Amino acid sequence: MKLFKLKAKHAAFLFACGFFLLSGYEAWNHYAGYREEQATETLLQNAPGNRNSKAVQKVLDRLQGKKSFRFYVIGDTQGSFSTFNKILQRAAAEKPDFIIHAADITTGGRYRQYMKMVDFIEPLAIPVIFGIGNHDCSRRGREIFAHLFGPLDFYFDTGSCRFIFLDCNYEKINPDFIELPQEPAQYDYLHGFDPDQISILETLIKKDGYNFIIVHMPPALDSFKHHSFNRNSRLFTDLMKKYARQIAAVFSGHIHGYGEAVSDGVPYVVSGGAGSRLHQARSGIASRLNYIVVTVDGAAITRRVEFLD
Repeated sequence: MKLFKLKAKHAAFLFACGFFLLSGYEAWNHYAGYREEQATETLLQNAPGNRNSKAVQKVLDRLQGKKSFRFYVIGDTQGSFSTFNKILQRAAAEKPDFIIHAADITTGGRYRQYMKMVDFIEPLAIPVIFGIGNHDCSRRGREIFAHLFGPLDFYFDTGSCRFIFLDCNYEKINPDFIELPQEPAQYDYLHGFDPDQISILETLIKKDGYNFIIVHMPPALDSFKHHSFNRNSRLFTDLMKKYARQIAAVFSGHIHGYGEAVSDGVPYVVSGGAGSRLHQARSGIASRLNYIVVTVDGAAITRRVEFLD
C-alpha cells in the first residue's frame, strides 16, 4: 500500500512537470511566432525589393545587340546551395546570359529562408529570375516574395522571345461548385489556376514570336499527373495546344528530378533537381540532379538536360 502511494505521488509529480513543460513550450512557440511576425514586418520595411525587375534589366542590357543567347532553367533548391554551386561552376565555362529558377526557393516561405537565397545570389555576375512555388507560398510567403522579388505573375521580352511566369499555386477545395443536397465524391485541396489567369495568359502569348512559359508545377499530363496541378489544368493545356506553334517550351519544377513530355506539339519540361531531396524515379521521371540549357539563335531554339550525378 505504501509503495502504491509513492508511485501515485511520482505520477502526479511527473504529470505536473509535463503539464508545465508543455504549457511553457506552447507559450514559447506562440511568442516565437509573434516575434517572427513582428520581425518580418520590420525587415520587409527595410529590405530592398523588385529583384526580378533588376535581374531582367541586367538581362536586357546583356542581350543588347546580340543575335543569340543562352539561359539555364533550374528548380527546387529549397534552401540547399551545394547543387546550385555546382551548376554555377559549369556556368563559369559555358557563360549563360541568365538563369531561370522555376521556384521552390524555400522550404516554408519564411523571410529568413528567402534571405538565404538573396544573400547567395547577391554577388553573382549572372542574373537570376525567380518564379514562386508552393513551398514559397507558406505562411506569409506570397507577401514576402512580392516584396523581395516583385509580382507573382509577370513577363518580359527579348527579341522575338517572351518569357511568361505564372503563379499556379493557388489552392481551392474541389469541387469549386456543387448543387446541394448531393455530396461530392471527395474534398481535396487542388493547386492550379484561376480561370481569369488563363484568360489573361491568352492575351499575353506573343503571336508573332516564341513564348517560354514558366510555372512551378507541371500540368496533369500522364508523365506528371502524380505530382502536378489539377485545378484548370485542362484549360491550360488546351490554351497551349491552341498556340502550339508559338510555345517554345513550358518549364516547371515541383517534381524533384527530370522529365520531358510532348503533348499536342508543346514540349513540357520538368527540372526540379537543383538541390532538394530527389523524388523516386518513375515512368517519364529521372531521379537525378539536373539543369536545362536553352540556346536561342534567331528562329532556332535548342535545349538539353545536364545531369550533375
